[in-house]
Amino acid sequence: MSRMLAWFGLEEKAKNESEQPDDGVSEKTKWGSLLLCLALAFAVFAVTHWLLSGASGFASYVPGICAAGTLLIGSLISEHSLARGEDHSPDPRSGKN
Repeated sequence: MSRMLAWFGLEEKAKNESEQPDDGVSEKTKWGSLLLCLALAFAVFAVTHWLLSGASGFASYVPGICAAGTLLIGSLISEHSLARGEDHSPDPRSGKN
């Protein structure tokens, strides 16, 4: 539990010792990936809303559910790629760990 608290930066003594996975990534890149995920989620919402126009019942919730899922999956993928970016992981060809 303490490792998780340290990773989130909630443990006072471990704040200086723990390194966040996206350290070294510029704010421009972080905001750009978030805006790209939001634009993709909005596009999914618009398309599914258009395809299901006039739907009633549970089908009226499908565009929102699809958009939320797209935003979640897109943000997870972009966060993972930022954490595993070129600046953070060693080059396997160099032989260094």
